[in-house]
Amino acid sequence: MVPYGKLVWTLADKQDKFLFIGGMTSSILCGLGLPSFVFLFGDIADSFEGFMPPDEILDRITNVAKLLTIIGLGVWLFSYFFFTMMQISSESIGAKTKVAYLKSILSQEVAWFDHINTSEL
Repeated sequence: MVPYGKLVWTLADKQDKFLFIGGMTSSILCGLGLPSFVFLFGDIADSFEGFMPPDEILDRITNVAKLLTIIGLGVWLFSYFFFTMMQISSESIGAKTKVAYLKSILSQEVAWFDHINTSEL
């Protein structure tokens, strides 16, 4: 059995490697969104402490809501890039794997097919 990582990198060309690395980078950036939401919700809770005028509380919450919106859009964008890049690279590598498997079967000697059951192919 060939390890999956070796199979991916031997059959991938430059475009596939670029899409794979770009997809992984996008997934990391997408994953950073949830911890930032936690810290920003803490900022919302902190804006209610003390005796501040309601206008100042509203300004603080509005600023945090704007940041939440920007981060949410970033998470949406990076998750789209992640899915798209990984889907394109996996389809390309899968097609190359099928072609390589077919070439290796067709290059076998005729006697090899006598020993192999057709369901094993």
